[in-house]
Amino acid sequence: NTQGKFIWLTNFFLSTINEKVVDFESQPTPVQIVTSRSVVPVPVLGKPLYHVFSYAWAGLDPATGDPMGFVDGEPSTEYASIINEAEADELVYHGSSRPTVFGALRNTLNYKGWSLSLNISYRLGYSIVRPTVNYDNLNRGDISHSDYGLRWQNPGDELTTAIPSDPESVNNLRTRFHLSSASVVEKGDHVRLQDVRLAYSFPTLFSTAGKSLEVYGYANNLGILWKASDRIEDPDYIFNPALTSFSIGLRMGL
Repeated sequence: NTQGKFIWLTNFFLSTINEKVVDFESQPTPVQIVTSRSVVPVPVLGKPLYHVFSYAWAGLDPATGDPMGFVDGEPSTEYASIINEAEADELVYHGSSRPTVFGALRNTLNYKGWSLSLNISYRLGYSIVRPTVNYDNLNRGDISHSDYGLRWQNPGDELTTAIPSDPESVNNLRTRFHLSSASVVEKGDHVRLQDVRLAYSFPTLFSTAGKSLEVYGYANNLGILWKASDRIEDPDYIFNPALTSFSIGLRMGL
């Protein structure tokens, strides 16, 4: 961008991927399609290998807070029917579970031996499954998710939350539907301040002798600048918080 004593250099990196399954011998069932998601992919013709499908979401029952899907086009809590009778074309397709557009924007500033580099990365065009409360685990005595505090408790709560009521017992089909429904799928798109590097290269005393000396400080994973979903802290680190790292160093060329 500039030349002379003050140099400003910008690098822009852009990658895209467009993948789809074109041939597959077996036809997966809707249950296999939904439950496979990104962990053990079940190929679906015409879709990316790593995909996100879900059961359609009809909200919470106003009287009980139970999660509702659809049976024959009508809202229902008949979970066995929702799961076992669903057709593939009734599933909700959310797209790839891996970024389809990704890259970085890096700016480097140089002035009188000083160098400052700032790198912004981006990952776009994909969906992720958001962790939430698992009532089966909770009612077996295990620690679950903080979404429990946002659960439906009284009529009218269905207007402000999508977290079902606590059934206070293990209900496998209810839990399976909730955790496989569209209510827990979010866009993963985000922009991150990936790293910053500040360095100083000592001048002529070393370079005339054919040597170089540089001291630098580096910070990595500095946080999210923008994300498509406010319901996820960090799409890259869903289960554990991202760790920011700092380092200083000395580099010599002999």
